[in-house]
Amino acid sequence: QRRRFPGLSSRAYEHPADRSALVALRKLTGFDTVFKALSGLLPERSLRLLFLSDSVRVSDAQFAHLNDMLRDACYILDLEKVPP
Repeated sequence: QRRRFPGLSSRAYEHPADRSALVALRKLTGFDTVFKALSGLLPERSLRLLFLSDSVRVSDAQFAHLNDMLRDACYILDLEKVPP
């Protein structure tokens, strides 16, 4: 039987170095403003197409076994919705 982790925080599986780097970035004055400005320069549609061109779309119709594994992982990690 699979073990489920209800209410699991992402911090539980976040790498300590990633957490430290994020904390350091958030301490920088104006980082959020600069990041939002830079991310606004690239249209979301262009980024989405770029990422999709290097990816495999998983669904019930395509790679159903991978889709089942994804749903199972989301259930175990108690995610509210399956990422697209």
